[in-house]
Amino acid sequence: MGRPTKPVAAATSPRLRTLAAYLRQLKDDTRTTYATLSERTGPPNAPGYRGASTLSQAARGTHLPPLETVLAYARAAGDPGSHSTQRREATALSLWKAAAIEKARPHLAGRSRRTRQVRTPASL
Repeated sequence: MGRPTKPVAAATSPRLRTLAAYLRQLKDDTRTTYATLSERTGPPNAPGYRGASTLSQAARGTHLPPLETVLAYARAAGDPGSHSTQRREATALSLWKAAAIEKARPHLAGRSRRTRQVRTPASL
């Protein structure tokens, strides 16, 4: 049994937090380790392979992981070829897109300049 998972940092954006929570839930539902999930992504020299540390970092929620990593995580978290795999991938894709949009447009997440900081037309 590994170490307990640390909570996602409070400063993490809401949509990235949701993505990290979803990935963690997938792992918890399978009751497996990151090493086992890594083995399920394929052989180490294969293009789709993701290491245990890569999968762990994806679920940490400190940064937006690459889409390929999120999809490999979703595939590895269940029976291959089942309809639930397609559902997991679709959910992971939509959560990743939302987090990517939030990262690209921080003003949508309420992180834009505060009005008191805007003192001149040039600072708009």
